[in-house]
Amino acid sequence: MSQSPASGRLPPLAVIADDLTGSCDTAAQFCRYGMRVAMTGASAPELDLDLDLLVVNTASRGLSVEGARQVATRSARSLLTSGSRPVYKKIDSTLKGTWCRELAAVMAVVRPDLAIVAPAFPAWGRTTRNGKLLMDGRPLPPRPDRGAGASGIDRGDLLGRLRAEFGSQAELLRRDLLHRAPAVIEKHIRTTLGKGHRVLLFDIESEGDLERLALTGRRLDEAVLWVGSAGLARFLPLSWGRSPTRAGASGPHAEGPVLLICGSLNPVNKAQLEQLGQRGLATVITLWDEDTESPARAESKLKPALEAMAQRQSVALCLRLEQRIRSRGHLQRLQQTLQWAAGRLLDTGAPGAAILVGGDTALKVFEQCGARGIRILGDVQPGIPWGRWIGGRMDGLPLVTKAGGFGNPDTLCNIALFLTGRSPAEDVL
Repeated sequence: MSQSPASGRLPPLAVIADDLTGSCDTAAQFCRYGMRVAMTGASAPELDLDLDLLVVNTASRGLSVEGARQVATRSARSLLTSGSRPVYKKIDSTLKGTWCRELAAVMAVVRPDLAIVAPAFPAWGRTTRNGKLLMDGRPLPPRPDRGAGASGIDRGDLLGRLRAEFGSQAELLRRDLLHRAPAVIEKHIRTTLGKGHRVLLFDIESEGDLERLALTGRRLDEAVLWVGSAGLARFLPLSWGRSPTRAGASGPHAEGPVLLICGSLNPVNKAQLEQLGQRGLATVITLWDEDTESPARAESKLKPALEAMAQRQSVALCLRLEQRIRSRGHLQRLQQTLQWAAGRLLDTGAPGAAILVGGDTALKVFEQCGARGIRILGDVQPGIPWGRWIGGRMDGLPLVTKAGGFGNPDTLCNIALFLTGRSPAEDVL
């Protein structure tokens, strides 16, 4: 049976993730079981907190394949040396990054008896069937992906990519197995393991499938490295014998304006930001491409934002493009302008809470604020966690992180209202 999380003076269990928003999202799932959880960076600094579990963000999603492998290896070794046992390798539910190579690196350090792989996140339409990842029932759209390697394997072909990395050790277990008796599932896993298959990919199409998979972990004596998104993490503590608890942290009730920083160019955010402005929940400041070409233009765009925050009104700062990214230098200029603007608002606007949209954006603000970690306290809705800063200029203040592609048109409105302790019926922060 999987070991229960440590508490008190004992070291916590650990999760290794590859970006900040995914780290926070995954951490929030453990809060449902009354667990004390925090997120920190790859160096895993001492947070002076009594925790059950630590989530380490390697920030490796944008690195080269070799760079990601190295940082995953170092993080796993550092955790083991400090007494924290990695039990979960968080990967993106749409398979971004070099997840397969990172998994191999972590397994080489942790040396589990088996890895159970299930990246599906049914609550957000990400499922797996016949060893392939689907989004809303459709194959992943083609996109250049460093994790696919030179073989040219489709990035959504989970089984193909696992076999390219692990060879015959990788095996697919189909969904119908999870609908059989627990003893039958356990026996099948052990039989498969006995044949030399130690990287087991499960087809998943519902949250019930994930729950049954996690409950299977209670019957296994083997050391398991679980691999998945926040979807599987939502049920993982069941494998330790824990049950969901009703008690949770009280709402944040921010005392000051909310500052939203969105560096994600995912089109999902456009409708969310428009709703935020239309409902009067924030002054929306859009930095267009041309605004990044001149410091004077960027400064002029910030004037209404600074005035709004001086009146304790919330502000949303975002990027918007009319054309495609032309080059790496173009992208860097956009990101640097957003980071500069965010720094100005953080320095002079005295925000009482923050909303960070996009993993890269969240990481840059995290570093900009000099934070040591984030104490995760729950989620606003599945996939959208909240917590409080640990250290730095925002120490103790509440924040919410959101992946760029998550949510519906009302999502940012609901987050803003949550942070100030108001109901969705109220239209003004």
